[in-house]
Amino acid sequence: MKSVYEIESVDGEWRARRLDGLGDWIEVKISDDLRNQIFSDYALKPVRMRGCETEIQQVSGNEMPDKPVKDQVVRHMIFSAAHPEVIFAFQLATGQWEATYPDGKNGTQTVRRLELSKVRDELEERFG
Repeated sequence: MKSVYEIESVDGEWRARRLDGLGDWIEVKISDDLRNQIFSDYALKPVRMRGCETEIQQVSGNEMPDKPVKDQVVRHMIFSAAHPEVIFAFQLATGQWEATYPDGKNGTQTVRRLELSKVRDELEERFG
């Protein structure tokens, strides 16, 4: 499955935006609030991208599944807080996620995968 929201932490605040281009950035100060805002946004209008299945499951009422959203959003937040030098991006032209980070030699390295979770798997392995 592919994520359909770009998530990042900027100056101690969390923000997310839909990768289908609809709407503005969702900005909050607390990571749990971001998760709730993403659920609300998705419940109002599910993100639709050609060739992508979403990690967000449609929920009704106050039901909010822990997985896979919690795994993906919280995992991303924890990693990003520990490694702010890593920049995540979704390349719409190729349909791939990428993460770029300094290589320690005045250059950068980039990890590219079709699934954001696979990018994180590799980064977590590299960074320990």
